[in-house]
Amino acid sequence: EAMLSLYTHPAPVVCAVQGQVTGGSLGLLLAADRVIMMRGVSITPWYSEVGFSPDGGWTALLPDVIGRQQSMNWLCSNASVTAEECLDKGIAHELVATDALAAALAWAQKLAGMNNASIKSTRSLLGRKTEDIRQGLEAERVAFVRQIQTPDAIDGIARFLGKKIL
Repeated sequence: EAMLSLYTHPAPVVCAVQGQVTGGSLGLLLAADRVIMMRGVSITPWYSEVGFSPDGGWTALLPDVIGRQQSMNWLCSNASVTAEECLDKGIAHELVATDALAAALAWAQKLAGMNNASIKSTRSLLGRKTEDIRQGLEAERVAFVRQIQTPDAIDGIARFLGKKIL
């Protein structure tokens, strides 16, 4: 619901990324209209390593940004993607050396001085149908809940944490 609320918000959404992004938190970036990321940040899925099914928009939103094949490759390889690579892929729109939050606030203030009706109309025309997004995110949630209860996921969690569970 959080990702869907951001994705369908009537005003443009800006995301400031100042730390590492893993797992479902990628959805916060994908639901935003503008992503400002600090250099040195990276994104790592971890799903294939831990044994979870992707959630938070990895399958519902990411293919619209980078394509289905690139999404599948990234999830299967569990590769860390740098801020510069995020910029190249269209996940990030601006990189800053320090204080992504200040850059995000500056962008939001710039937008506040523009024609809000035009921006709102443009945003609604560029968005996919809400029901398609809702269905994709719900399918992710169901698969995640089902997969997290499997022996493979429990073993993956244990390996990830460096402990033996059960």
